[in-house]
Amino acid sequence: MSLNVDHAKAAELEREFDAEMRFRPLGISGTWIVAGLLLSLSLPPFLDDVRRSRELRQALQAVADTLRLRRRKTPPPGDTPEPPAA
Repeated sequence: MSLNVDHAKAAELEREFDAEMRFRPLGISGTWIVAGLLLSLSLPPFLDDVRRSRELRQALQAVADTLRLRRRKTPPPGDTPEPPAA
């Protein structure tokens, strides 16, 4: 059984009916709705990155504060008091 394919007709049908090749016209209100939806879908990852950077900044600040406090409690190497003589 032989199948003859008209490639020109197939290409024309693909151009006409292939959903990936063209979008339906949305109109002005549809465009605003789609733009709003796309924006709302892109905000959570952005806000999550902001929250993570804030948490990282707070953690690094806590480490820096701890190191500063530890440095204040430790006397410099030459200022160690000598133990009392027995």
